[in-house]
Amino acid sequence: MTKRKTVAIAASVALTAAVAVGSLIFAAPASTGATPASGTLLRGAIGGDFDSELPAGSINGADWGVDQTLRPVATNLLHDGNVFIVVDTWVNGGGQTKPTTSDTSTDCNGTVAHPTAPAGDVCIYIAGGDNAANVSGYSIIPGAGGSRFGFKLKWDAVHNGDTFIDAVWAYRYP
Repeated sequence: MTKRKTVAIAASVALTAAVAVGSLIFAAPASTGATPASGTLLRGAIGGDFDSELPAGSINGADWGVDQTLRPVATNLLHDGNVFIVVDTWVNGGGQTKPTTSDTSTDCNGTVAHPTAPAGDVCIYIAGGDNAANVSGYSIIPGAGGSRFGFKLKWDAVHNGDTFIDAVWAYRYP
């Protein structure tokens, strides 16, 4: 074998080895798709800001909904009765009206800074909001259906103009 061939083969072997070692060291962890252990708490943010125009003579009429994906997905089906709203965490940003809800649970006892949830449920903690009433949480599958893939935050605007909700949420794997 010539000296050039030996150097070329050695260089190829060295380059292949460097790439293999580098890919082991620097590769992103493989996604196993595994569900987190029971009791694991997943947190996130959700909200929306819209300009509403109510129909003439309407008290409520412009309703808004924002879907939120869960990654990794929930281990249980999330139904309408698994998604709750907490408005007592709302902070007035100046001249705003506190959002209203009847869709709450005493088991949602966290805060905006430390959202938490009971096993199998989603708790949404309102941080800020205005011109928002009837704030509710829902499954993303209508009716009796449930979904492991996410949930919905919905509210009604109570007058023309800006309506918004800023919130954090928590879901605990059962």
